[in-house]
This record gives sequence, structure tokens and C-alpha cells, in this order.
Amino acid sequence: MEAIDSDQQRRDQQHRDLEILSEAFGRFVRLWTVVHAATFSDPTTPAATEALSKQLAAGETIYRRFAATTAHHFAKGHRFTQDLPKVERKPATERGGEP
Repeated sequence: MEAIDSDQQRRDQQHRDLEILSEAFGRFVRLWTVVHAATFSDPTTPAATEALSKQLAAGETIYRRFAATTAHHFAKGHRFTQDLPKVERKPATERGGEP
């Protein structure tokens, strides 16, 4: 019985972590699209084309640093959910959905 309870706790924790990461990713995508909306339009002047090119190059540099840092932290065993304050889960009935 203890093994079943332990397994259920592990699954509940994994589900919670996935929900947290999904929420964080959704918020990140929203922010990213707001910040980078200009990259989805065609520049109409040579100056706008150059500015967009510089913005894309800077973004690529930042992304590469982000990816390298993420890989380094992951390899050391660090997980994003460890950075979060304690989050209490509401029961599924209070959230209006499945656990």
C-alpha cells in the first residue's frame, strides 16, 4: 500500500510540475509575441530592414546564451520548479477540472 501511495504522490508531483511549466511557457509565449511583433511584419524601408536584421541577430545571440545556460543548469540537476515558491494546489473540484 505504501508503494502505491508513493507512486501516486510522484505522479501528482509530476502533474503539478507540468502544469506549472505549461503556465510559465504560455506566459513566456505571450510576452515573446508582444516584444517581437515587429519581426512578423515586412519592413518597408532600408532603415527598417537594417533595424530588423540587428534585432534578429541580437535575439539569436541572447537565445544561444539562454540555451547554453539552460543546458548547464539541467546537466547539474537543477529544475525550474525548484526556483518557485511553494505552490499550493487546489483540489480538482475547486479548479473545475481534472487533477
